[in-house]
Amino acid sequence: MGRTAEYRRAAIRLGELLRDLRLRGLLTVDELAIKVDEPAAFIERIERGSYVLDPFELEELCAACGVDFMETIRHISSALNEVRQ
Repeated sequence: MGRTAEYRRAAIRLGELLRDLRLRGLLTVDELAIKVDEPAAFIERIERGSYVLDPFELEELCAACGVDFMETIRHISSALNEVRQ
């Protein structure tokens, strides 16, 4: 698989994980957007896999969702390993 295809699959998988975080926090897209002071469209882009967060943004989203940052990193690592297989 080419790197571009792998990157796209990883971005989509990360978006799915972040949507799960939001739902675990019982937040709507609009509620999360307000908590992190970003437009709802930004959250939607992340969840679609159109935007990949930097570590600082990820940490902020984890805090807003009430989930542990390091636990989230472990889930992301596992998801990336799945994408590579």
